[in-house]
Amino acid sequence: MYENLNILVCDDDSADLKLFKIHLNNSSLNNPTLFTALNQDEIEQYIAEHKDEIDIVFLDYNMPGKTGIQWLAEMKSLNFAPVVMLTGSGDEEIAVDCMKLGAYSYITKQKFDSFSLSKVIMSTLDKWELEKERKSLLGIAAHELRTPLTTILGYTRLLKDFDEIDAEKRHEILDIIHERAEYQLGVINKLLNITRIDEGTINLNKEIKDIVFFVRRKVHEANLKAKAKEIAIKVITSVPYLEISYDPERLDEVLSNLLDNAIKFSSKSTEIVVELTVSDDQLKVSVQDQGQGIKEEELKYLFKMFSNVKVSSQPTAGEESSGLGLAICKKIVRLHEGTISVQSKINVGTIFTVSLPIDQ
Repeated sequence: MYENLNILVCDDDSADLKLFKIHLNNSSLNNPTLFTALNQDEIEQYIAEHKDEIDIVFLDYNMPGKTGIQWLAEMKSLNFAPVVMLTGSGDEEIAVDCMKLGAYSYITKQKFDSFSLSKVIMSTLDKWELEKERKSLLGIAAHELRTPLTTILGYTRLLKDFDEIDAEKRHEILDIIHERAEYQLGVINKLLNITRIDEGTINLNKEIKDIVFFVRRKVHEANLKAKAKEIAIKVITSVPYLEISYDPERLDEVLSNLLDNAIKFSSKSTEIVVELTVSDDQLKVSVQDQGQGIKEEELKYLFKMFSNVKVSSQPTAGEESSGLGLAICKKIVRLHEGTISVQSKINVGTIFTVSLPIDQ
């Protein structure tokens, strides 16, 4: 489910805007924020000042000044958010033409309701994210793999060109090459996972197993890495044993990523708490650190693989991060029909919470 969406509606009819607001408030969306623009000046102002914050645009075909088609072309060239056309009854052919020009969908004003509005918003954002991911995979791969590949090539040249490197130095160089190659393989595997999930070629292999033991085992594994930063990880659980249906391999990716991030973004001699609770037929697994925290305005971008807004928090010991992990976590959790959320406070810490249905 999409949360905390910023929705811009461009329409010069105040009655239509009021009706849109009513349907949005009655929709299934969680905490959306509505911005409205009545004319050309207001649209230009929102785009100039807030385009990086807008998640989706609803654009009236019959705007004064610049036409809806002209605005559609401009918004498409800026490529900051998907556009859904607002049309009148009988304008379906026009709406289809708009989609050919770059609109993601359309809604007929006289016919839509809260349910159809929710459906259009979610399907549009799903399509938008998928399209951005596919277009950006090559760029991500090139960016993430260039530096480690350059390192590998540099050190292999050393081994090739200098015969008198002592055994200790040679071993150190080989360790660096091995570590760089492992990092590259990890990035490639993440990119492949994203592609497979989006294409529907990854099927969950669910098993009914004890989730409490599973979490404790993952924490035990993570503790080995945490000790290097003198970080302690403890488990608090309201249930000693709980069987649910889940895919151990895929959920392993989620917990490993959340624990790795908690360690990366925590300072030395702090504590990480993993808590399991059961509420309303949901199992909640939270990972709480005492790290630097994340700015409130950046939280909504954490699970987006491709965003113009970069999260400013950095690993505390120079650890590497591809920025792909949380996007993959969200996809895997959604495959389990669950949700993942985050809370954070600067200089206090961050809590990631995964909610999974108990009965499936």
